[in-house]
Amino acid sequence: MEIEFYVKNNSDVERTILVPSDCYEPTINYASPNCSNDNPITVKVELTAKGKENYTLVNKTVTVPGKITQTAPSYKISQTKGAHVGDSVFQRLTFAGFWYGRDTERQPLFTPVTPGTTIMVEDEPLSVTFYRLHPENINGEWQGQITDFIHDPSMNEELTTDSTFTAVGKYYVYAVVQPTRNFEGVEKRVAS
Repeated sequence: MEIEFYVKNNSDVERTILVPSDCYEPTINYASPNCSNDNPITVKVELTAKGKENYTLVNKTVTVPGKITQTAPSYKISQTKGAHVGDSVFQRLTFAGFWYGRDTERQPLFTPVTPGTTIMVEDEPLSVTFYRLHPENINGEWQGQITDFIHDPSMNEELTTDSTFTAVGKYYVYAVVQPTRNFEGVEKRVAS
């Protein structure tokens, strides 16, 4: 967030001035830390001792309209160990979620879990449905990785905690994740 200072001269003309950051201390608050189209930002500025030597504030507090938008997380399904016919599908997989914060560092959205485990994101349950991809719904593959597929619940098998590997061969699993208050939902992007 950028804070600008204006000076008004005797002719009532305002102009922006540069005030060194060591001359003031801002306190910035949103009405709520959650996503909202109507989330006013209140900025309160106090002058430091150095700032008081050179400046006088007319308005110490300003409230402006604000908006916090959902961020797009990414999810990953990984195979944890080899599978055999009759093994639980979920017990052979790990599901993880990530997002990129302000500093663009990848941060975990939740601790990686076995599918079928309750996942909480910011005290809100994350709704995830896992599917086994029917081979006819694969639209693109590159170097053994699925690049595009069709999410069709009528053909793709919804997986549950009771789902097992029923035949020898490749199983492609993907997840459909519903949006939460602060994170966008994802459909079709996760394949393993």
